[in-house]
Amino acid sequence: MPEVLHVDLDDAPRPLLHGPDAVLDPATAAVVDDAVARARDEAFQEGQRAGREQARTELGRVAQTIEASVADLRAALDAQRDEATRASLELARVVAAAVLDATPPAEALAVFDQVQQAAAVLDDAPLTVRLHVEDHRVLADLASDERFELVAEPTIPRGEVRIEGASGGAELTRQALLDAALDAFGQEAR
Repeated sequence: MPEVLHVDLDDAPRPLLHGPDAVLDPATAAVVDDAVARARDEAFQEGQRAGREQARTELGRVAQTIEASVADLRAALDAQRDEATRASLELARVVAAAVLDATPPAEALAVFDQVQQAAAVLDDAPLTVRLHVEDHRVLADLASDERFELVAEPTIPRGEVRIEGASGGAELTRQALLDAALDAFGQEAR
């Protein structure tokens, strides 16, 4: 039978086997230290350049995102402003139509006063005054102004008048008044 060798090892540190430490002469050590310092400086500068370039790229992306967000916000605000103006004009149109339609038609003499005011601006003579049949019936007997030729027009509502002259005219209708008011309101809103 073969013999087994038993060895007990203690936990004490053991010296490692290696060659002698390399020792550089001062001139070589200076050259190596200089090369290491240059390599470290170049790596540091390259890192700074790469960092600045990466920061510029990232800032460019952030700036584009901000610009796109601002443009979207402006477009949304413009759309809201346009919608609010449209809604305001529609509300004004509905309210004005309700008020004008709820108001009883003007008396024929009041209509004739409006005609005379409009005729003061128009220098054409004679002026054709188109008005509702009922208003015409009342005014035909009362109106004695030769500048006016009163014409009964069944399509014109009571209390409304259209005046025509050789070089101008006037429309004294609820719709014309409403259109002028909405146009003025629309101009103010811009």
